[in-house]
Amino acid sequence: MTEPIRTLVVGVATLAHDDPAQPHAGEDPVLAPAVELARGLGATLHVVHVYEKPAPVLAAYAQSMPYAGGGLCARYGHDLLDRLRQQVTRFGYERIRCHAAEGSAGRTLVEVAAREKAQVVVVGATRRGRFWRNLLGTTADRVIRGSPVPVLVLHQPFGAPVRRVLLTTDLSHESARLHDRGADTAAALFGGALELRTLMVVWFDVLLPPPLSEEGLREAAAGELREFVAQRPRADRIQPRVRFGEVPREVVREAEEWPADLLVLGTHGRSGFSRLALGSTAAATLRGAGCNVLVVPRAAVAVPKVAVERAFAMT
Repeated sequence: MTEPIRTLVVGVATLAHDDPAQPHAGEDPVLAPAVELARGLGATLHVVHVYEKPAPVLAAYAQSMPYAGGGLCARYGHDLLDRLRQQVTRFGYERIRCHAAEGSAGRTLVEVAAREKAQVVVVGATRRGRFWRNLLGTTADRVIRGSPVPVLVLHQPFGAPVRRVLLTTDLSHESARLHDRGADTAAALFGGALELRTLMVVWFDVLLPPPLSEEGLREAAAGELREFVAQRPRADRIQPRVRFGEVPREVVREAEEWPADLLVLGTHGRSGFSRLALGSTAAATLRGAGCNVLVVPRAAVAVPKVAVERAFAMT
């Protein structure tokens, strides 16, 4: 049975401007979808804004003045927290908790998620202008690498209810666990009446001679995928799908052509902040995806729940 989502964490990089004529100008685009998602779930939403210290010259100047003391940075943080609280009041949802903290955005979001025992972290895909629209934002990248719970990466607002969910697999044992956790989380977030499709992409290894023709490879992969799907908890509602080509490109194409409302990816390899980058396949797929993406880190399935909570406390 799918465990309900009770707690979400969302990171907001920008705050709305203090302009009565344009009350929502500058508001982080990830905030409204996160609030509506939490409202639909009846969940508590922790809204986190992470900031840098005021300019060093200003801070040093203020500390040298007797009437300023050493509290400039603290007052700066309190002012940002007040602005954040005022901003979220417009949504009229009582189960919002605000946090403002100085430091690394990626690390702080993971720490808040650990402390509040969040089941999902929500981030925006990018924090830059048009030139950077296809690059995965630094904060999203660090959260995915450090989080032991699924991360919802928003490329766009939810224009309609999420119905079509595209899952991926390479048929490995680890991939099966990531696949099932992703399906469970998607159902918990968006309801059980989802249309599910599981995609497997096959491609010739350039270092080895092809054992079969492209068509033969497709048929063999389709048989293995059908067996994989038959062993899944939601087998009767999952449509298997095989594509041939480079994995990131074909996953993105399938998501566009179907079209999918949500793409679910699992990340392989080590987790934690010591890792320098996401796996190349997951990173390339995230950059190319036009729909929202639910990323299931390896740490979300690699250890028992008790161990995950212990890891949260040590983050």
